[in-house]
Amino acid sequence: MKIKYQYTYFISSFLIENYDEYVLNLLKDKRFKLNIFNKDKNVEIDNYFVEEVKRIMFNTIKLSDEEQKKLQNEDENILKLPSVNFEYLFSNAEAEDTEGNNSIFFKIDKLELMCFKTGIGFLIVKTYLDDNTDIKRLLDFNYKFTKEYLESHKIDIDDKITIKNSEYKDEEDLINLFKEITQNKLQEDTYTYSYVCIDGEDWNQQTNFASLENTFIKLANALPSNEKVIEEIETAQKSDFIKIGVGKNSTALITNSLETYNFTKLPFEYETKYLYSLIFGLYQKELLKRINANFKQKFKLIKKGIDNFINNVFIKEITKENIGTKLFNMWYQKLEIPNNYLEICNKYEMAYKDEKLRKTKRNNIIIWCILGVCVITNIINVIILCNISK
Repeated sequence: MKIKYQYTYFISSFLIENYDEYVLNLLKDKRFKLNIFNKDKNVEIDNYFVEEVKRIMFNTIKLSDEEQKKLQNEDENILKLPSVNFEYLFSNAEAEDTEGNNSIFFKIDKLELMCFKTGIGFLIVKTYLDDNTDIKRLLDFNYKFTKEYLESHKIDIDDKITIKNSEYKDEEDLINLFKEITQNKLQEDTYTYSYVCIDGEDWNQQTNFASLENTFIKLANALPSNEKVIEEIETAQKSDFIKIGVGKNSTALITNSLETYNFTKLPFEYETKYLYSLIFGLYQKELLKRINANFKQKFKLIKKGIDNFINNVFIKEITKENIGTKLFNMWYQKLEIPNNYLEICNKYEMAYKDEKLRKTKRNNIIIWCILGVCVITNIINVIILCNISK
């Protein structure tokens, strides 16, 4: 099954221990450029998202050109933004093919760092395979890249994957880059996000989608080609030949090459407004995990974290577009955001009751101490008065 065009994004979260220091270092690092979202250049994003999301993720989009230029020279104001986005400057040079036919050659087309002031970051890596690749190789590549490059596991798959970006000689070089720019704080929860345009000869009006269904489910669950299909997916259908499948840690769009839109505008929409919708959902998930992990801290800090989430991040409707709303609702459920939120609310309620009980006990002790002091003082006064009267 031949592929006309494809790409895969790998999204991994990481923790930023000292946000200001980390961002300042990226601003000084010549390998990175600060991405400024502009309402003219980023029309799709500006029209798609509600204002609350734009305030959190694309906070520069409403600034004038003059304000944006001024901002780039003011590190202090950049640090005040709710989030910043950096792009790694890869060279365009490609390494020569030195491996045999069993090697799957890939190139990294884009690498972004999405950093939120809350201390949550995302490493976003866009890859694509050599032209004329097939669906089997794509399945194996997606699975192997996730496990070996981002989660540091060795996978027993025959085909080797080889990077074609000339500045990286081997797997170890690229893994070291990922570790360096994420302060070696990558979490083992990589999300795979794929776009695949199948050749129209393999999928058309005369082809039954049932013959592609198992492959589609594997793609939407980031499974290797030899894996048995056991996990289910939810599906959003934009047309007869545009299907989006959502698994627990992966999403895949599959289409064909019969319509020009399917391999021109569609892949652009999928890697802008839909991709950033997913990242916003992942941000909500990671923030809830952070709040949950902090329950051993002081009650005031827990309350502050929950209040911040509810007031600023807990946005259920991020767009007015129908397919976008359906997709985000699917991610919302698959990422288990409602369950995690409910668990935190239950823990907060218990913590609130414990805190209230502690305050009551403390207040009672204070009252009894005051009463005790008053009683002792009165006794002393009575003794003094008796002595004086004598």
